[in-house]
Amino acid sequence: MSEAQSHERFDKAVRELRDAGRALWLAGLGAVAEVEEESRVVLDQWIDRMAEKGRSVDERQRKALDELGERTGSTVREMKKLFEDTVEYESKTLLKRLGLMTREDVQVLATRIDTLAAKVDELVARHELPAAEVFEAAPPAAPKAPARRPRQRKS
Repeated sequence: MSEAQSHERFDKAVRELRDAGRALWLAGLGAVAEVEEESRVVLDQWIDRMAEKGRSVDERQRKALDELGERTGSTVREMKKLFEDTVEYESKTLLKRLGLMTREDVQVLATRIDTLAAKVDELVARHELPAAEVFEAAPPAAPKAPARRPRQRKS
């Protein structure tokens, strides 16, 4: 074998080796691409499954939280009403002990005053005489009887 033939065989072997190496390199890249593609599909499927499970957990938690919020709100409203009633009762008790009027006492008194004012207005309207008649027909003053104190009503 001649040197030219050896050189040619060597070049051929190098080309074949290079082509085989390149094929191996490309096969490795293809395997990586395949794994990456499969892992994306698997990862996407896994994420979808986890998201679906998460939705049901989220719905249960939201429902439980809403129920807790409603119960808490109801309890707070009940406590507020109890507090208001207690303060009102204790205030009334204290005012009565001190001999002072309560809001209800003032309202009853105001109603009585309004009723009395209406009756007085009616009486004045019924017995009202023109001013000229009062001065013209005024009888001589008679001795007055001692004035009596009006009776006080008990409430």
